[in-house]
Amino acid sequence: MLRYASDGMEHIVTPEIENYLAEYFQLNSQERNIMKPSGGERLFLHRIRWARTHLRYAKLITDTSRGKFKITSRGLEVLNKNPIEIGEGLLNQFNEYVEQRRRAKTNNSFNSNKITTT
Repeated sequence: MLRYASDGMEHIVTPEIENYLAEYFQLNSQERNIMKPSGGERLFLHRIRWARTHLRYAKLITDTSRGKFKITSRGLEVLNKNPIEIGEGLLNQFNEYVEQRRRAKTNNSFNSNKITTT
């Protein structure tokens, strides 16, 4: 996704990025359309959206509007280093990413421990 966005232009997650990544990973339509076990969303699209979220947490991309994003100068710097993989190991070098993950984990812990009464 980051390499595709390296042109500096604004890109749309669906269908543009989805189609590009499906071709990159050589997925057929059946593989692309597998639904999450919980239903409601295709698994491939769900993974793309999470990848986008992680790239955004690390400030490698920035949202330009709903469903649209573009690469940042930090994202271009990362690509210039020609990483084999962009995963948590690489993303953890960015304080913003670590902080956002910490906040998300804290919020999820808090929400999962909520007690509701009726």
